[in-house]
Amino acid sequence: QKSRKDFEGDLVAFQRHFLGGLHKDVEAVSTGGGTRSINVAFETVLRSLPEGFGVPRVLTGNPHLAVERAERRFGFALTRLEDQGAIDLSLLEQELHAPDVIAVYAQSLSYTDGISDDVPRVLDLLEAVNVERVKSGLIAVSLINDCCLAFSVLVRFAASLPSMASS
Repeated sequence: QKSRKDFEGDLVAFQRHFLGGLHKDVEAVSTGGGTRSINVAFETVLRSLPEGFGVPRVLTGNPHLAVERAERRFGFALTRLEDQGAIDLSLLEQELHAPDVIAVYAQSLSYTDGISDDVPRVLDLLEAVNVERVKSGLIAVSLINDCCLAFSVLVRFAASLPSMASS
């Protein structure tokens, strides 16, 4: 006797748990349909940028083709940090400090590309760098996680947001 809203909540809870965020306060947006989900995620992150930001950069391993189309459509720069298709975590750790980086696009359970990035480790890196970035006046880096088996979810840590209560 569950409603659609209950099922959507369960799906997002599954994604949070899978990503290692069960006990973290997060904001998430979920949609159905691969390309649309990817576009919504990028649109959401890009709309949060201050006016005059410049050319934002997104870090990834070997992304879904829809990400390359989104790069052309929305005008951001895609930087591949690839190690056998997945995100190279040592390169990611270095690149996350660049002020033009706004997001990391990761894949988990991707049956289309056969890639599963180490999402819990990506989250650990993002959480650590976002604390530093926000303190120094930079925007927090968002994670866009594409999970082909369970929709696409945009995750932003509440610790890196000004205030969840005011949004």
